[in-house]
Amino acid sequence: MPEERDSTFVRPLGPMAAAGWSAAFLVVFVLATSIFASIRPGADHDGVTLALLYTASGLLVLLFIARVHAPETELRELVGARPLGLVSALLASLMGACAAIPLLALEDFISKRAVSAERAAEYARELASIGRNERIAGIVAMVLVAPLADELFFRGALMTGVARSRGKSSAIIATTFAFALVSAAGDFHYLPLHLVTGLMLAHARLATGSVLAAIGAQLAYRMVEIFLSLRAHGTVDPLVASTTGAPMAPRILVAAVLAAAFCAWLLSRIGEGEPLSGATTHTPEGEEP
Repeated sequence: MPEERDSTFVRPLGPMAAAGWSAAFLVVFVLATSIFASIRPGADHDGVTLALLYTASGLLVLLFIARVHAPETELRELVGARPLGLVSALLASLMGACAAIPLLALEDFISKRAVSAERAAEYARELASIGRNERIAGIVAMVLVAPLADELFFRGALMTGVARSRGKSSAIIATTFAFALVSAAGDFHYLPLHLVTGLMLAHARLATGSVLAAIGAQLAYRMVEIFLSLRAHGTVDPLVASTTGAPMAPRILVAAVLAAAFCAWLLSRIGEGEPLSGATTHTPEGEEP
């Protein structure tokens, strides 16, 4: 009979290892972007190409993580792609959608203070050199494709590995900082935004035990972002939507924060929960644990 694979054994993956793999993800993405830009000038401003390269880089490094830390584990088990209940899926998505409103307001606040008029004008010139349809396709790709790489990598493989070797608290801290540092690598003014986003997504994963909840939360976040852009500007074209719209009313921000917090609380109460009680070790067959 064929030998059964151990679907739970993951070699220790501590916070430092998580940081190293995150750095590898970023390096691979930067190298791939540079190579494509040298072959096809302008590729580093093409949103579709960037989204695909980002996703491919994340999946490539994820496969290396599986090879090094979980050679006997199925990939879907490593990333935590477990079935998700309907109620948990809805709550995770609602949490992401509600959190999007204050987080986008925070992003706008940071942009007003961190992006100079000269940099904004340069960014507009770069966008204007790309066709409108290409700009819109790039935004859609970045909103719908790239988040899959984020979740499978950070809330997937890294979350599973660190949680099983160091426990949930270490997993939350390590993956949140790794995600924030990679996401803010181009401009560290946005680090607080990505830290809060990472905490929300880590909660979705650990409260439900499934990376699908984190994916749902992030996609709901991005859908609200698109909706608000369409509502404010009538388009998702970044050349238009990058301009500052009307500020969100304080009562709406407060309501959104409270709704997101309530969904997070409910998710922690009824979610299936990450099937980990803390750090675990692999016991060779025939030995006492």
